[in-house]
Amino acid sequence: MNKKDKKDNLVEKREIIDNATLAEMNEKYPKVSKNGVAFDLGLTYITIQTDYLGSTNIRKLIKNYGAEIVAVICFFRTEMCQPYGWYCKIDNDNLENLIEKCAFTLRMDENRVKECYQALVDNMAFFVIDDENGSYLADTQQLYNFEILNNSRVRERERKAKSRAKAAAEKTNKEQDISSGSVTASVKESAPSEPIGDLSNNEADPFDW
Repeated sequence: MNKKDKKDNLVEKREIIDNATLAEMNEKYPKVSKNGVAFDLGLTYITIQTDYLGSTNIRKLIKNYGAEIVAVICFFRTEMCQPYGWYCKIDNDNLENLIEKCAFTLRMDENRVKECYQALVDNMAFFVIDDENGSYLADTQQLYNFEILNNSRVRERERKAKSRAKAAAEKTNKEQDISSGSVTASVKESAPSEPIGDLSNNEADPFDW
């Protein structure tokens, strides 16, 4: 990859997420291709920066809600991984189901989970976004991971598409050459009528002393 490509594919971590971000990501990384093939946009991991727990925002949340809130953060971020990669649905009964699941998974009281969840939203550790299809809970680190991975996926799909197009063009050109008769078959040389090593009749046998 040249320097221009690296610059074009540079991903910067966002400080906030809003509805415009959601619209941008949906356009940049569509869920379905033009041919109707569904893309895998999900993640199979979460990452936490080494200075994450030391950030002012998170330290205040831990001070007010205890270390349990870190577990709640990890739970919701794992829920964001699949199938969307950087957000999870929280409209209708989805949020209630997530809170119940979180309480069961972390062995926490549901009301405590609700308090932690609301604190994360109020303090902009998580962001609530909306479109015509519903409401979602999003996270800046998840979005960063999502863009990094799917930039790589897009480049790989483009590379494979170019390879397929090149192979198809070469096949078409070869078929056209054969049909036009421009490809000549190799002609085998005919075998000599007599052994090459034989001496001519008028030469003396060098071993006839």
